[in-house]
Amino acid sequence: MRLIFTSTDVLHSWAISDFGIRLDAVPGRLNETWVEILRPGVYYGFCSELCGINHAYMPITVEAVPVEQFDAWVRDAQTRFARVDAPARPSDEPALRLAQTESGN
Repeated sequence: MRLIFTSTDVLHSWAISDFGIRLDAVPGRLNETWVEILRPGVYYGFCSELCGINHAYMPITVEAVPVEQFDAWVRDAQTRFARVDAPARPSDEPALRLAQTESGN
């Protein structure tokens, strides 16, 4: 599994001991690593840096499942979460609005 990390606010240090990884999430930067999970299960991690007031409320949980189970979940999610009851925008709304100056140009 490829993992890509970034942050929008402060430095975070994402860690899951069972995977043997710890990687910083840095604002404005992408950090990347990978992990091969050989056994299905639930794996827990944490942010290992004091990143702010809510630091203690940043648990990390990874649920690893067999490929067949993941593929079944994707198929279910594609139908369960698809929005076919409403268009993305009303049909009378233009797809693109151009900015106008105060003079109306």
